[in-house]
Amino acid sequence: MSLISDFKRTGDKKYLQEFYSSKEYVAIYKELKPLWIKKYKLICKLMKLKKGDKVLDVGCARKQLKAFLPKNIKYTGGDISTTFKPDLILDAENMKNIKDKTYDWVIFLDVLEHLPNPDKALLEAKRVSKKVILTVPNLYRGDSLTFVSRLLVDRHLTKRRPNKWVKAVKTTGLSINLMRGFYYCPSIFDFRILRSINKILESKPFQKVDNILNRHAHKSILKQLGQEIIIIAEDHGIKKK
Repeated sequence: MSLISDFKRTGDKKYLQEFYSSKEYVAIYKELKPLWIKKYKLICKLMKLKKGDKVLDVGCARKQLKAFLPKNIKYTGGDISTTFKPDLILDAENMKNIKDKTYDWVIFLDVLEHLPNPDKALLEAKRVSKKVILTVPNLYRGDSLTFVSRLLVDRHLTKRRPNKWVKAVKTTGLSINLMRGFYYCPSIFDFRILRSINKILESKPFQKVDNILNRHAHKSILKQLGQEIIIIAEDHGIKKK
């Protein structure tokens, strides 16, 4: 994680690009995790994509989401990492090589919290697309201290509660069509000694409860709960179909 420390010390994004292209980070995506599958399926369902829609997946990593999207859409994976070999190598905060309204959707899955200036990324998303869908970690969640910490090696560069993410989205001029929590399974600090406990909490009995809560996550009492927050927003200048 020394590259993250180097970025925080200098503000030079070359260190971020080096980190997200490193073997250490790439290894995270070696296997497709069950939670990711659950998330990808939900994201595809919520987007209600139409034939021919153009989608830009920012921070796409191995483009694992692509396999869950309809085959009749036009997918582009963008990432700062060169190792993942994305369709586009891009800086989410400055997509200068993409023309206005090129895409129908920009997707930020667990990306904005990794950016030093996520508000710039949201403005860019509004510029290059009609709609945006994003997921961010919820600081109200049970193990929120893992995100509250200010360690130099912490790669979550931006830490906000749900209402602050909502404000950031609205400040760009995007209107929020949907906000909901996701993944209600209890969580414990992911220290090695507690991984066995996490396995129990992620077992089928807990997952059944989680699935029930996820089905009702659009309701007000659950909107700001869950371990992650999902937001769908649309450009004011684009008429809803």
